Amino acid sequence: MQELINSKSKIVKLGIFLSIFWAMIVGFNDYEDTTDSANRNADWAYRVCLKSAPKDISTCDVEKVKSYEIWIENRTENAVLTAVMPIPFFWIYGFIVFYIYRIVRTGFATEVGYKNLKKKGRMVVWACGLTTSLTVLMFMLWVGNLWTDKKVPVALSPFVDVMVNNYADNSKVSEVYLSGSWEVRNAIGDLVELAYPIQTSKINCYKERLECSESRAEVSENSLMSDLYTYRVLKWTDSEVVFTDDGLCNRVVYSANLVTKKVNGISEKTNFKISSCNDENKDFKEQRYELVNGFKIYWRERLKARPWFVRTIQRLVGND
Repeated sequence: MQELINSKSKIVKLGIFLSIFWAMIVGFNDYEDTTDSANRNADWAYRVCLKSAPKDISTCDVEKVKSYEIWIENRTENAVLTAVMPIPFFWIYGFIVFYIYRIVRTGFATEVGYKNLKKKGRMVVWACGLTTSLTVLMFMLWVGNLWTDKKVPVALSPFVDVMVNNYADNSKVSEVYLSGSWEVRNAIGDLVELAYPIQTSKINCYKERLECSESRAEVSENSLMSDLYTYRVLKWTDSEVVFTDDGLCNRVVYSANLVTKKVNGISEKTNFKISSCNDENKDFKEQRYELVNGFKIYWRERLKARPWFVRTIQRLVGND
């Protein structure tokens, strides 16, 4: 018992030292960050003022000082709050961890004496147990989300854009701009797994050249790749643009419907007279393409990338 008392005294002293150290470091960093932000915003306000070409440049100096003072208002108080507010929670969790250690050393019955506790004492034990359990769950979720962020590090745009540009007489479509993320399905509608599902595209089509160009960015874990593709336009009207990605033995024909704002594509066989293509197309499988909301793809990949324990916890709380 004396050993535990001595260890408790040492831990309290260590906790006091760490609390002071934390408050000094965090408070100083927050104070300096606020000062840096104030200086940056003051410089920005000064540059904006100069661009407006004022008659008296000294007014820009006034704007700079005013912006700086706004940003540093309550700077010291905010730094103190940022440094001090977490400390009570550290002590609570430290208390729980210390008693878990003592329970492991001496046993639950000896250390806690639950049967001999009164109602308030039992409530404290239950509160500590619940707090510990929630802390462990939150820590597991935090680690799981870090893992998921590593696997799916980039969110995609939730928008699908189909925009047009007309000639000067405003009667004919001359250019079409498309953006979104590609989703691919087979002939029966099942989703086809792409090598790089986290991807986004911008496609510009020009009637004068009868050509479309696609800029595509793809993400593989922490790597970003980009490609540029050129497509031949097969049909151009004020309601639809059809273009094709030609391969030697097969192609993908895309259709941008300017009325429904939908972009779809379908793969098909070509060059039947080439013997090598006949052999290659024996295993040909039709695929259907659609330009969709990228966020939907991002969220689907994120759900798939979650560790098993994160999926289990989220199912338990009804957030799967």
